[in-house]
Amino acid sequence: MTQDKKILIVDDEEQIRRLLSRWLTRWGYGNIRDVGSALEAMDAMNADPADILLCDVNMPEHDGLWLVEQVEACWPETAVVMSTGQDDPTTIRASRLKGAVAYVTKPFDAILLQQALERAAGQLKVRPSAEPQTHPGPSTKASPLGPDGAIQNPLDVREALRQGDAKLPKK
Repeated sequence: MTQDKKILIVDDEEQIRRLLSRWLTRWGYGNIRDVGSALEAMDAMNADPADILLCDVNMPEHDGLWLVEQVEACWPETAVVMSTGQDDPTTIRASRLKGAVAYVTKPFDAILLQQALERAAGQLKVRPSAEPQTHPGPSTKASPLGPDGAIQNPLDVREALRQGDAKLPKK
């Protein structure tokens, strides 16, 4: 559900921030904040970390690539969607390598932006709880992995990845 996701919009252009805030509100996101710089974004994240950061690449002082590095280091559970007016493959690759889960270009295509936000929402990691965690005993569910550690049924890939020990079968 989108209403419970906290979104932080980071763009040095106020008109863009207002437009994005209106669109996100229409799409059901209820907890939206916006700031005009990477440093303001760091302050906002320190005060109340966002689930999804929608960040412009080209900004004064520190750019979005710097910001995505900082967010990945300090709040790795926050999903970052980068946006820019330049469709530059080098910048796209750099943003992905630094931790962004999606990249959209301006002028925004509303459908592509919605898909990027949905992808980001689907890739959120669970925030650690302040409560002590209790772990149940060993799972009684059968492992999707065979004796050699390879996935036996291709339909079981998701379960193997969830367990964190999937290996590709040897040919």
